[in-house]
Amino acid sequence: MAQFNKGSNNSLCLRDWTHLGIFGSTGTGKTHYACKYAKECCPRFIFVNPLLKSKIRRVCNSHVSDVEGMAEALYRGKNRIDFLCAEHPETAQAQVKEIKQFLFNIGNKMNAEDKWWITLLVDEADIIFPKFGKSDSGLLRRGRHYGVHVVLISQRPQFIDPSAVNQFSHQIFFRLGAYSQPYYTEYSIPIEEHLTHLKKPYHYVLWDSFDMKEFSPVK
Repeated sequence: MAQFNKGSNNSLCLRDWTHLGIFGSTGTGKTHYACKYAKECCPRFIFVNPLLKSKIRRVCNSHVSDVEGMAEALYRGKNRIDFLCAEHPETAQAQVKEIKQFLFNIGNKMNAEDKWWITLLVDEADIIFPKFGKSDSGLLRRGRHYGVHVVLISQRPQFIDPSAVNQFSHQIFFRLGAYSQPYYTEYSIPIEEHLTHLKKPYHYVLWDSFDMKEFSPVK
């Protein structure tokens, strides 16, 4: 099982980092891992779900498709919100920007700097924060000030806005296809000694800017 226990050396704890990236090919377990992380480690979260993935929906207790519905769910005390965003990329990007402003307004009233009152998980992050096109990386650059913890999930990290990627303190890598290999080089991620590990379909490694650490598989 994934190591979430507080007493474990491999425990994953919200206070250990700012923002988080979870990357891997289709079927490698990244969405399953993200759902486990949200359920076990995030007291309150909103999961942006562009493809209506059932795994995401099952961990949530409220399902909304606009910011008004999200605000109502939060007001009613729902702590696991599934946000079904629009199919059109630009519309979805605008919705996430609206979510950002809403959460920042609450965080500002709470004086929530470094208090992590909510986590925003964004699946298919290369669509919401594209490398080429309009991207609102201010969600990550300024999120800490408003107590918003951000997790980006993608099978194509090479297409995510670098200004968003640069805000991660940690990244978790599942197996990535050869087309994603240039991503490692671009960000000087030291993977040479971990290539065999990265090819395994259900294992992940954690990069903390200094080295990569092997963790147990997610099952």
